[in-house]
Amino acid sequence: PREAAALLVMTLGLLAGLSLVLLPSLAPPLWLHWAGPGRRVDASSRKSHVLATRTRRTVPLAREGAVPQTFCFRRLSSAPGGPDGPAPLLLYLPGIDGSGLSGGTQWGRLSSELTIEVLSLTPGDRSTFDQLVVGICGHIAGLEPPRRVLLCGESTGAVLALGAALAEPGLVSALCLVNPGTAYDGSPLSVVAPLLPRLPPQLYSVGPSLVTPLLGKPGWFNPLIRLPADEKLPTGAAQVLEASRQLADLLPPEALAWRLREQLGAGAVQVNGWLRDRSGGVRFPWESSTLLIAGDQDLLLPSSRETARLVSLLRGAKRRVLAGVGHAALDDPALNLRLELTLSGVLGRLRPASARPLPTVDPAPASLFEEWLQGMKRLFSPVFFSLDGSDGAMVPGLDALPSLDGPTLLVGNHQLFGFDGPLIIEELLREKGVLASPLVFPPLLEATSPLAPLPYPLPGTAATFARFNATPVSGRNLFSLLKRGQTVLLFPGGAREVFKRKGEDYTLFWPEEPDLVRVAARLNATLIPFSGLGGDESMAILMDSQELLDAPAAGDFFRSRIAGLPSFVDGDVFVPPVGLITPQRHYFLFGQPISTRDIDPADRRACEEAYGRLRAAVRGGVGRLQRVRDRDPYRDLLPRTAYEAATGAPAPAPAE
Repeated sequence: PREAAALLVMTLGLLAGLSLVLLPSLAPPLWLHWAGPGRRVDASSRKSHVLATRTRRTVPLAREGAVPQTFCFRRLSSAPGGPDGPAPLLLYLPGIDGSGLSGGTQWGRLSSELTIEVLSLTPGDRSTFDQLVVGICGHIAGLEPPRRVLLCGESTGAVLALGAALAEPGLVSALCLVNPGTAYDGSPLSVVAPLLPRLPPQLYSVGPSLVTPLLGKPGWFNPLIRLPADEKLPTGAAQVLEASRQLADLLPPEALAWRLREQLGAGAVQVNGWLRDRSGGVRFPWESSTLLIAGDQDLLLPSSRETARLVSLLRGAKRRVLAGVGHAALDDPALNLRLELTLSGVLGRLRPASARPLPTVDPAPASLFEEWLQGMKRLFSPVFFSLDGSDGAMVPGLDALPSLDGPTLLVGNHQLFGFDGPLIIEELLREKGVLASPLVFPPLLEATSPLAPLPYPLPGTAATFARFNATPVSGRNLFSLLKRGQTVLLFPGGAREVFKRKGEDYTLFWPEEPDLVRVAARLNATLIPFSGLGGDESMAILMDSQELLDAPAAGDFFRSRIAGLPSFVDGDVFVPPVGLITPQRHYFLFGQPISTRDIDPADRRACEEAYGRLRAAVRGGVGRLQRVRDRDPYRDLLPRTAYEAATGAPAPAPAE
């Protein structure tokens, strides 16, 4: 089997690693010369990936013959509660490293909905499986005030999560089990893994450098040694060995031997026994709120097969197998835990009944047209930034974007051919759990193109817009959507900016009247400016819209097709330019919100002032993104695609 082959490779690799140990000890000057220049991986100089840690309840536990140690529960973030009570708790139970440092890329996405805590074990901890289960259940029972709890366990942590849910089913509301270690008993890993702690100390310290490639994509272990997830990977031999030693220090051989035997091994046997022996009529309240996640490239455990087994035992549970994902799934860019919890219904069942329903649209391609869009997204490799509300600093991602719970209008510049709209909608859905309603040019929603037989818009466009809740642009529809408290995406320049003429890159063609501000002010909606960069350089225009209209024959054809189409901005003819595709990286910046609460919609001066602030913020954002692009080592297609092919992750981009 694939898992056995991977473990054989791991064992042979560890033996081969003896040369890496002996070389520096026998000839240090030669080794240092061969390693070449490179900075040392120093964990103490790096910030932890956790947002803000607060130690909760330290539990002293002991076992006869073992050294008493402690484990603790650390709070990473607190979500605001509501009239229905405190926010639900996500308690993360880590893999065999026990550090609780994994999964950091997931918590920011969930921190607005769930309070996040992690179980953390010291390297010297000698708690048994039963003791950990008792500690977990005791921690949940002691929460003040009580709240709904989602146990999220990865690998060994999944065994603990199932053990706690089976031991005290009334304390647990939902489960998320990622590559569960319940498959450990009887697996090839159970034969090979106990040999690892017996390796000589020098070989054990370099072992992680040989084993980590089997567990996940390059750099998956960065959070464990307190490096940012997108930190450049160690390349010099000295750097690689230093990172390997830090990983070995995190899980010393004595700790690995103990946890393999007393936590993973004993726990898997016990949990599987409980599942096998439970009475047929017994049904636990958390079963239908259980999500099982497996990486189809897990080389340590047969996770795909194991999750299929568990989903047959846990009635109502959902299962998701992720393509191209290995054992370290929580730190894989392909996993968006918030999205998976939403689509499975687990997150929705944790929220109070009075909360707004979560969107259930799956952004995964559902048609050939959407597959094509995903291909274009890979070429564009978009990066998103938001502005910190306190100092206006540019922050990677959308974490600084304010809550989108109430009526919100996102306003920005449109780029050539309008790829920016789908990119923004998908990012908001994946990262913020919000399905923004785009206001679009009405012909885009028609089943038949107004330019037929010219195939533009492409076949499938209307169906995709309908799937993502697109609405024909109009003042009435804008008011209706905002009145329902929705987030609306609006490009005031519309088709005029989508089909720019030559030399008009990033020029705004917005209406003169501030009507959108008036509508927003009537409903106290929040205005959020955003800026986009990259789209206007992604085509070398040979003939623009006006040149096509002026051309013989072609001009007559287009004029006959667009004669009856609506117009919203001067010169917004629905005539796509002709040119060569030159895909550039796309950059987006979401600015600071503008409140309309104190704006009287009848006050023309106040509306114009807010409209001017919007335009200035969008223009200024384009300038800031240009400075970011100038410093981006992956702005060009070849180095960017090479990096992403090698790592399986989007190429990072520097903030200002």
